[in-house]
Amino acid sequence: MIINLSQKNRAFLLIEVLITVVIVSASIVFINHAFSTSLRAISISNDYLKAVLLLEDKSFDFEAYPVVEEGEFSGEEEFMQNNFVWEQVVEQLEEEDLGDEDDYEEDEILLKRLRYSLKWSRQNAERNIDILTYTEIEEIEE
Repeated sequence: MIINLSQKNRAFLLIEVLITVVIVSASIVFINHAFSTSLRAISISNDYLKAVLLLEDKSFDFEAYPVVEEGEFSGEEEFMQNNFVWEQVVEQLEEEDLGDEDDYEEDEILLKRLRYSLKWSRQNAERNIDILTYTEIEEIEE
């Protein structure tokens, strides 16, 4: 009877150890997955931060050196160790865009619509960000 009792205890101990190993292994897998997901999210957030900083820099350049002519401009730029492809569209605002036609004379409309589009690749995925802003262009006297 004592031998049978000790064999039952050994079997019960083996089951306890197996269950503990399964629980610990599953916990390690879930923690590792959560950690890698967090790292990926931080990396993507970092890319968006760099993109917004580049767009802000481009906007300040446009404000400092205004482009009077309308059109599309594009280029590729390395910024903070990322390669970005940017596109800038400058458009003259029309009277209809501003509201009531009686409020403005045609010569007074000096607002330009400025659209920026920025694209980059990360982890085999294309990402982009677009902004739209308006700026007043002063007439350049020659």
